[in-house]
Amino acid sequence: VTLDMADQCLRQTVNSYSKLFQATINLLPERQRELLYAVGKEGKAVEITSAPFIGRNALLSASSVQTAARQLLEKEILTREDNAYMVCDRFMGLWLSDVYGMGYGL
Repeated sequence: VTLDMADQCLRQTVNSYSKLFQATINLLPERQRELLYAVGKEGKAVEITSAPFIGRNALLSASSVQTAARQLLEKEILTREDNAYMVCDRFMGLWLSDVYGMGYGL
């Protein structure tokens, strides 16, 4: 197995779930969706209530980010390690990064 083969397999797996990921995202309220996109773009998002993070991701306010983060943590869509927020489902995180961020790779 080569690295290219593994990358292709990963991309096929992630893409096979794209309709499920999109359906899940469509069920979320707008503020939660916006935060999920922002975290997905960054992979590991830190200081999510900071002005630079909010401005960079065109989010509404620190309080709306904090509320959305709490709700996404409760729904187990986001997880938090130390001060970094990440998408719980690694495949969904890769998909978000690919669709809304800078892409992904091995």
